[in-house]
This record gives sequence, structure tokens and C-alpha cells, in this order.
Amino acid sequence: MIGNQSIESSDGVIQTIEKQGFENLQITMENRHIKIAYENRIYRSEMNAMGSILKTILYADIADSVTLTPLHRKIPLSTIGINLDDFSSFLKGNTDNTTFSSQISVDMGHEDWDEYENKPVLNPSSKRLEITINPGIEAMFHTNQGAAIWKLNLIPKVAYSFGKGTQFVFEGIFPLYYQFHEETKQIKLGAAYINYTNKSKNLLWTSTSMGAFPWKTEHRGGSYRDFYRYGISNETTKFYLDGQIDLSMKLDYTAHLDYLDGVWGYHSASSGKFTWRGNLGYRFNKQDIHINFGHGKNLDEKSLTELKITRSFRETDIGFHARWNEGDEFSNFTLGFVLDLPVPFFQTRNNAVILNSFKRFFWRISYHDNPQGGFPKTRTSVLHFQKRTYPSYIRNNPKLFLSE
Repeated sequence: MIGNQSIESSDGVIQTIEKQGFENLQITMENRHIKIAYENRIYRSEMNAMGSILKTILYADIADSVTLTPLHRKIPLSTIGINLDDFSSFLKGNTDNTTFSSQISVDMGHEDWDEYENKPVLNPSSKRLEITINPGIEAMFHTNQGAAIWKLNLIPKVAYSFGKGTQFVFEGIFPLYYQFHEETKQIKLGAAYINYTNKSKNLLWTSTSMGAFPWKTEHRGGSYRDFYRYGISNETTKFYLDGQIDLSMKLDYTAHLDYLDGVWGYHSASSGKFTWRGNLGYRFNKQDIHINFGHGKNLDEKSLTELKITRSFRETDIGFHARWNEGDEFSNFTLGFVLDLPVPFFQTRNNAVILNSFKRFFWRISYHDNPQGGFPKTRTSVLHFQKRTYPSYIRNNPKLFLSE
């Protein structure tokens, strides 16, 4: 996005970074060490964003070292320290991946927490709505209608962030092509909720969502209809060993909603159900492999046990899961896989709106059971909120600094 030009002052660097579109900027300079906290809604990859900022500072020749703090809704995710001579050598191809990785310091904590808490920001994200156009793709396999039948939707998502860690989200569903569940082929609600996420200094996270969430499509009353849940959900997650181990507990209290032909059906909040799920995750630092063991009770009031394994190949994730529900024959446990791919995208923005196409393609298939395992999709995942800023991921993928 910028060339190898000289920027004469730190003010010029600040203006350049702001013009690139980075938001919630907080920049301090002392003794040729520059600290930059920023929010990225430009690049798909957080590491591509880091690389762009590092090149801006390197070409300006105003600092010898940099501390970067990527933010998400004004919450610090990790702190990355880099010596610019080391980065310049890596950029020129004079340093290999292993050597440069060993020269990077990465920490999920944030030593200057209070400093960034109280400092005003440049280009605040609260000035803009973000609209993202997502695809919705579902398939059924081995049916009487053929080997595979499809359901395609267009799902626009409107998000507005305000305060610190707070976001309102509204999703709509526009049907494109249905080979099954044709009764539900109509414009309808996808989700509507507000989420508040918080991170404490000891790496304890809480994420709370309240609103209406999608669940499943099911046959009832002589026809298929869309089922939702409305209520509240909270996930609490604690990281240990700088992200190598994560321990979480998710609690939901939701009640029934359904929709067909413009008519909503609902049950009172007092008839809602509690669901819960605990997870223990372990991240293998050298291989970018995350293993997660979960156990909980779903909306069918069945105990559920699940094992997930995800392997990251730079920006591509391939995952596998095995799930067993209480009461099922053990031979009927659910198997499935997940493919999460980076895709080309477009983006346009002005002072009021950011319009994106989707940046990643996510595809999940399960055999025997529905992919969600009987839980409402309440969008409270702390692991997802953290993005790809885990210390081990950053050290394993330094070449992503070089891509734009």
C-alpha cells in the first residue's frame, strides 16, 4: 500500500498509518522506540497488517525498534516487539524464518494497560458501521434427490462497535437457491444481538451476548420452519502459558423462537433452557495445532462429549471433530471436518460505512448430528475474538509480515 519512500517525521508516519485506514490509533515515541496500538479492519490477516505498519516505520527511519499492539474493539490482543534492523534484514532475505522468529518478542499480556486505557485515540472505529456480505451454504448428502442437494443464502451482516468491547450485530438472510427446506425460502432474520467482551490483566476473558440467535431448521406442524433461540449467553475463558493452554466455560439461558411465512412463534422466557459447555484446549507451539476437549449439556438435554483438532497452515485451517451424545449407541458418534480458507475480497469505505465482501470461507460438515451439536450459535467465542495473534502463531509464520 506504500512504496519505499522517506517520511520525514513521526507526524508523517502517524498520518500515513491513519490514511491506510487503521483505527483506534494510539502512538507514543521515546528514544527512537515507537509504540503503536491500532485496530485493523483493512487486512484479512493481522500479520499482514503488522507488516504494513512495520514497513511504514522502517522506510521513515524514525525509530530503531517497534512495539505493536493489535486491538479488537479497543481491547489489546497481544504485544509484539521487533527491532527494525532485524526486520530489515529479514525483509531483504538476509535472515531466515527461524532466526527472525527467535528475534521477535510476543506476549498476550499488556504491560502498558493503564496508559492505553486512558489515552485518546485517532480515527475511532465508533464512527463507522461495518457491513459484510457473507455466503450461507448448506448441503445434504446421500438423499433420494441425489448425491448432494444444496441451499444457498446471501447473509449481509451489519455491525456497529461502541465503547470498549461492545458491538451490536444484525444479520439478514436472503435466499438464492434451495433444493431442500423450500418452505423456508424467504427473506428473514439471521441473528440480532449485542455482545460485550472484556479482558483482564491476568488473561481472564468474559464474552456475553444477548439477543436472538440461529439454531436449526426442522420439520414441525406439517412443514419445515426456522428455529431460533432468544436469551443470554456468557463465555469465560482463561489462558495459561501465554496462550498454550485455554480453559473455558460457556453458559446459556435461551427460549424458543420459530419463523415461517412471516409468522413468529415463541415460548415465554420462563420456559427457557440452560445449556452449558466446558472446554480444555492445548496449543502445540511448533506445529500450529490446537486440540480441544469439550463436555456439556445441549438443548436436547443430552450430555455431549467432543474432541476437536485444528491444524493451521499459515492462513488456512483444517479441522476434525468427533462427538458423542448421551443415549446414542457409541458406534453412532458424530464425525465431521471444518475447512476455513482465506479468499480474495473487496472493501470500500468512507467516513460513515465500511463495506466488505467476506474475507474467509468457512465450511463445516458433520455426519449423524447437526454441526452445532444442539447448541444455539451465540457468537461468544473468545478464541475467535483473539484472532490469529497467539504468540506461537506469530513466531511460526513470519513470512506473513511480508504479504499485503
